[in-house]
Amino acid sequence: GVIGKAMPNWTYGFSLNLNYKRFDFMAAFRGEGNRDVFNVTNMVAGSPNRIASGTNGLVTIDGNKQTKSEYAKISDRWIEEASFLKFDFASIGYNINMRNNKYISKARIYGSANNILVLTKYSGPDPEVFAKNPSFSLGAKDIPSQGLDYNMYPRSISFTLGCQLSF
Repeated sequence: GVIGKAMPNWTYGFSLNLNYKRFDFMAAFRGEGNRDVFNVTNMVAGSPNRIASGTNGLVTIDGNKQTKSEYAKISDRWIEEASFLKFDFASIGYNINMRNNKYISKARIYGSANNILVLTKYSGPDPEVFAKNPSFSLGAKDIPSQGLDYNMYPRSISFTLGCQLSF
């Protein structure tokens, strides 16, 4: 089979909306299947030349008899399967009864979260990478490169609490 395929063979998504009395709940999921990521971060961090300086980022070094003076080598060893399922969004709310209020017609309090969970076999922090070309690339810098993970900071989880009012 082909390795190093940054574009997924398939993408999917689904959502859930529930209402019960005055409560509402919404959740959204999405994912990609059959895609690869070139884990440049592990390649550079696991380079044998980093052993002498004490900065080798990997727990084990492969048994391919590389010497300490060798630099990271581009190979298929650093290509990882990066299919994923993301729990992207969830929100729960409560609609407050405002029938007896002459100033506010509707009121809702809610809490929500984004980027909640990622299920993947990928060893990096986030399989959904879209990096600028790293310095070792043969192409122009600052051109987005899908499928390269080079010191990408993972997406953060965010939480929101709010109140919606209609007058």
